[in-house]
Amino acid sequence: MDKSWITKPRNTLEYAIGLEKFLDFAFLRASSNGRIKCPCSSCGFRKMESRDVVYEHLMRRQFPSGYTLWLCHGETRIEEYEEAYDVAYDNFVSQNNLPSQDSMQDMIHDAFGIDEVEMIVPEENQRQNLSSLIPNDIESIPLALARHDDEDVIE
Repeated sequence: MDKSWITKPRNTLEYAIGLEKFLDFAFLRASSNGRIKCPCSSCGFRKMESRDVVYEHLMRRQFPSGYTLWLCHGETRIEEYEEAYDVAYDNFVSQNNLPSQDSMQDMIHDAFGIDEVEMIVPEENQRQNLSSLIPNDIESIPLALARHDDEDVIE
């Protein structure tokens, strides 16, 4: 979650939007009877207050600039590390022009033992030649593969 709003002046739209997102987060994860610990400088995390009161306090007094891991409001260290890892990985991929991670494709490749797949697309004249090899009558297609004594036999 972006926390750059914490250092912005209180009279900016960015601060107000960030504060609303903080309150959404905190009340979803750490509220008790519709109250959370107010992080303003007067309450100092000691008083439990309603959403409206916390909003009012943090609009009057700056959000604590050092409070970037919201432990008192339901955030865990694991989330912080996961988010930092995701951002670092995305930056690395974009800076090095690497393809993005496609976990579904990776699972399919792992399941079938495929390391690299190279797509071969026939040229236009080759496509026409290939289509002439396909019979019009499906019954005339011979059995292509058969197992015989543990060997593949092509008919």
